[in-house]
Amino acid sequence: MTKFDYEAINSAGITVTGHINSASSQAAFDELSEKGLIPLDLRSAYASQVPKSSVQIKFRNNYKSDLRLAIRMLAMLLNAGLTLEKAMESLIQQLEKKPIKAPLESILESLREGISFADALVKYPKIFPKTLVSLVKAGEFNGQLAQVLGEHAQHLDKLDKLQSRLQSALIYPVFLVVTICVTLTIILGYVVPQFQPLFDKLDNGLPLSTRIVIEGSDWMIGHFFEITSATIISIFAFIAISKRPAGRLAIDSLALKTFFGLIQKAESARFCRTLGSLLVGGTDMATALPICADTLKNQVMKNAVVSITEQVLGGENFSKALQSQNIFPVLISQLSHVGEQSGELGPILLRLAEILDQEVETTLDRLVTLMVPSLTLVMGGGVAFIIAAILSGIMSVNELAL
Repeated sequence: MTKFDYEAINSAGITVTGHINSASSQAAFDELSEKGLIPLDLRSAYASQVPKSSVQIKFRNNYKSDLRLAIRMLAMLLNAGLTLEKAMESLIQQLEKKPIKAPLESILESLREGISFADALVKYPKIFPKTLVSLVKAGEFNGQLAQVLGEHAQHLDKLDKLQSRLQSALIYPVFLVVTICVTLTIILGYVVPQFQPLFDKLDNGLPLSTRIVIEGSDWMIGHFFEITSATIISIFAFIAISKRPAGRLAIDSLALKTFFGLIQKAESARFCRTLGSLLVGGTDMATALPICADTLKNQVMKNAVVSITEQVLGGENFSKALQSQNIFPVLISQLSHVGEQSGELGPILLRLAEILDQEVETTLDRLVTLMVPSLTLVMGGGVAFIIAAILSGIMSVNELAL
């Protein structure tokens, strides 16, 4: 039996913490659910070396995946003519043992008590984001809950598709970088020293390329501890700096100016899609903008949206406030102005999100197309240079022997 620390929400909607002994994390999760608790964080009490945040992310990712499925299914059930309560009952039955089933059961009880769907969702902010709550509130008000949920499910699918595309495209370049580092480390740290006794016979008679490789190998071996320590310290320093507001702002500002504007376009697409969905769903601009700011990951763009919100609350037009920040692509402010005049700002923002998504994919393809051959050339060139240098040294030794 393993002791687990947990953080969960009880039937009253209060966050509680405690310990539980169970055979596995899944068994502990099931036991907590049977007790009427909704687990938010669960980890071994003895696994202090595992950051709590990483475990929370795992749980949130589980809920996030199930949330998309639940929203899509609920929209279909409502479109089929079921009442919200009946649709929730059917949804819970179909979700079987998925983690999100427990909070949905609690929400169903709240609905039976006369609490609105939006107010029931508010009890679980770690599971149901503000965007969804705001859309549900607007959908309940205008009687278009099924349509709002269906559109939001599509919105989540597109966000997930874009994020997966970004991650998948960067896997191979990262793999190549790691391969280059490992390959060069093995060659310089192990292979080259094997020829050292042979090359010592020539001293200064070795070719320049061979001397460069040998000196590089000697330097790496002699400073291996310093290199390793510096690398580890740099990684931890970067993490520490990124957690500080000023450091995070500097890193995010630099990120916007690199990678061919990829991050700027991706964040702009997220902003347009979220704001467009909220406006189409019936949420007013003053309420929608702060929610959009929370969805952005880049601190510079998040601060820009906060400033835009303040200007809009002060009576400024959205398009002018957007243009004043000089962070988002000019196309967004231009078409937003058209949308404000025509009364179709929400649909136009959603169309802009589609355009920006396409630009992100195009930029990503170009970036990968450029990076992969370049990294392959660097790795192949480096290895070829070292091999050629070793062969040149061996040939020089053979000439001396003759």
